Amino acid sequence: MFQTFEAMKLHFTSPKYNAFKYNFKTRSTVQTFDRRNDKYFFQKVYRNHQTDYRNFILANILHDEFFIGSFTEDAYLNWISVIENLEYRFLVDIDKMKDMMYYDNVTFDEMLTSQGSHPWIFKMVMREEINRETLMIFDMIFRFFKTWDRDIQEDIIWPAFHMKLDKYLPFVVDCFGDGKRWKNLLRKRIQE
Repeated sequence: MFQTFEAMKLHFTSPKYNAFKYNFKTRSTVQTFDRRNDKYFFQKVYRNHQTDYRNFILANILHDEFFIGSFTEDAYLNWISVIENLEYRFLVDIDKMKDMMYYDNVTFDEMLTSQGSHPWIFKMVMREEINRETLMIFDMIFRFFKTWDRDIQEDIIWPAFHMKLDKYLPFVVDCFGDGKRWKNLLRKRIQE
């Protein structure tokens, strides 16, 4: 489990390391683990999440926790809830976007377009009004991240967040499935 933790930590913090490519292996050794003061936390996580410790680590890293002693059960349960109810969460997020479009007099295109600053949908994700998975599904449908990379002029928040989403995608690509399904759901919900 320590190897998995180290690999996932590297995966999300290093632009070059890919945990899937290296099969969640690092140069960490048993001796490295034995020298750590936080061995207890690894044992506790493994004891409580033997079959799903990888997802437990993932959920907490997505909440920007990189110290195993700070990992929480809440982060894991929230992530599981989003993944298990992805379609429902997607539809709820679309409704929130529709409300924003109505009350702020914003078009659908403006929600997804960058005019040199962060697009509306990205701001909603950053304020945790909608899920990052919804943003990823929208990109799967419309492929706008490359345009944002070119158009967004700030170089701290978006590039770091984009790298995090790119690193997160291999973990959830199976949950997303076919883009046509999401496109049909979006089309139906927007027309309601």
